[in-house]
Amino acid sequence: VQLGPAGDPFVVINLETVEVEVFAEYHQDFIVAFQVVSAYRHTNDHGLFRVWPRALYRQVVLHGNYAYLRFFMQHLPLGK
Repeated sequence: VQLGPAGDPFVVINLETVEVEVFAEYHQDFIVAFQVVSAYRHTNDHGLFRVWPRALYRQVVLHGNYAYLRFFMQHLPLGK
């Protein structure tokens, strides 16, 4: 499975919670990050979803990745 346009060096199997959070925050493709976080939801219930504010800040505010925001808003509610 290729995780991005050029493939990714990330290994996404048997991750600890912190590793999933780091992956989600730093990965530039929201769809891939969302799939990985969703896949690990069974071990952390919905606790992993707390990563999205940090991921949005990093990807949208710091890097100007507006496609990330657009895809985020298609999949998750944007609220306070």
